[in-house]
Amino acid sequence: MMMMEKKEKIIVKGFNWIGDAVMASPFFQSLKEGLKNIEIVVLSRPWTAEVYKNNPYIEEVIEVDDKREKIKAIKILNARKFEKGILLPKSLSSALLLKFGGVNEISGWDTQLRGYLLKNKFELTEELKSKHQVYLHLELAYLCGGKQIEKPKLALNTLPDIDEFVINNWLPKDKKYFGINSGAAFGPAKRWRPDYFAKVINYISKKYDFIPVLFGAENERQIGAEILRNLDDSIKAINLIGKTSLQQLFSAIKQCKLFLTNDSGPMHIAAAFDIPLVAVFGSTNAKTTGPFSDYAVVIEANIECSPCIEKTCKFNTYQCMKVITPELVIEALEKKCIFKGN
Repeated sequence: MMMMEKKEKIIVKGFNWIGDAVMASPFFQSLKEGLKNIEIVVLSRPWTAEVYKNNPYIEEVIEVDDKREKIKAIKILNARKFEKGILLPKSLSSALLLKFGGVNEISGWDTQLRGYLLKNKFELTEELKSKHQVYLHLELAYLCGGKQIEKPKLALNTLPDIDEFVINNWLPKDKKYFGINSGAAFGPAKRWRPDYFAKVINYISKKYDFIPVLFGAENERQIGAEILRNLDDSIKAINLIGKTSLQQLFSAIKQCKLFLTNDSGPMHIAAAFDIPLVAVFGSTNAKTTGPFSDYAVVIEANIECSPCIEKTCKFNTYQCMKVITPELVIEALEKKCIFKGN
């Protein structure tokens, strides 16, 4: 009787932000197809775990808040006795976590003076830093033995029962939904003005018969309320801010035919579903973190201080967001998005 070869389990320290986790999905495909006899286990914080659970190339997700529960995370890793690990984050803390967790062969970028902790350390050159994050993560996969992916695609799946719940309770079929994500967890420098969002919603919803759907986290309710105050009385928006789980957010965004967003996790979710979208960029760099989709349009300010990669504006003017007018966004939506899939 032929014995089945035991698969090697590799622990991957995942990203802590939803958008980063979505952009890392091709990394797992490359790794899985290149190192065929492996099982990928991801160590993830709770708020990003659902992204990894939906990836078909990942066998298991260990869900633990390794920032607040370091000892618990270390104990879990030691109990599992992983021989090999890969670090997606560039932080020293992620390397220390796997090292204290008993992982002997750790691979990752040689950053934040953590090279002495890595068995396989790779130089993060200026050329690599300038790549889009999807391609940067793929470079790491290739260095770890992953397969070359010619046309990478973000992998994000929804659950049928969650889809059914969203359709039955919030977003019935046979309607055209215009998704709006006005928040950004990174900070106010990534947030377009609520009154600008409202002007775009008023125009697009009336002219093209879209129903606006507002998305966001619990702490972004005030932003949503300001948008709603500026909508015309005839516009009946659906406000889902602070009401969805992450799985429900996936399913709800998938129902949209059009999307307007800041640089954020929901932007990357919409990109993964190839929803025609316009993304407004201020302090961050669209060349490295922009929506990874052929159906996406980025609008960014052509001013000297942008992108600054700061959470708040040091001049307290947020000029990079002010100069992107509703008219510019409407023009992009009409010329480059509405005809696609609508």
